[in-house]
Amino acid sequence: MSKQKLNFEFTRRTYYLDHSVQGILIAAMITIQLLLAVAGIIIFYYGISDILEANMYSIHKVEMEQIYLQFVVLSAKVIGGYFIVNILAVAVANFIWIKYVIKVLAEFNCLVQKSANLDYSPDEIEPSHLTVASILKLRKYERDRWQSISNRIVDLQQSKDISTNSVQLLALLKELKLILSPKHSA
Repeated sequence: MSKQKLNFEFTRRTYYLDHSVQGILIAAMITIQLLLAVAGIIIFYYGISDILEANMYSIHKVEMEQIYLQFVVLSAKVIGGYFIVNILAVAVANFIWIKYVIKVLAEFNCLVQKSANLDYSPDEIEPSHLTVASILKLRKYERDRWQSISNRIVDLQQSKDISTNSVQLLALLKELKLILSPKHSA
């Protein structure tokens, strides 16, 4: 079996990271976590101060279980608030990410549908993702290829006398065969 050099110019590549959106979301999540940690520390500080203040000047012996219960309730409030804010932050990040993916897929599907209909008119889309940029590049290649084929066909139609211009006809046919071959590169 002979080894052929494969052209991977238009093959699909899998990218799991999209720094334009995910970078912003990660920075926002880190900021939220830092703010929550600071808020939790502040709430603990003032909550513990209130608990100690309330129980410090008791004349009677305070039951330790009551103080422990107050600490547990305070901890539950802080951890519960932390949990709720994190769930909301993840829901918002998920909404933003899904909206972005739907936008990219809509652009991609529009371009694929135009290609399926052999509509290689110029595209007015600004690529929002590397995948869209790749299909735009492929469509430009195909648009140029179809234009080249169309030009050769016009040349063939303009040939006045096919029998006397057999050399020219063969040259045009050879060019068309080259353009239509899968190994043709623009």
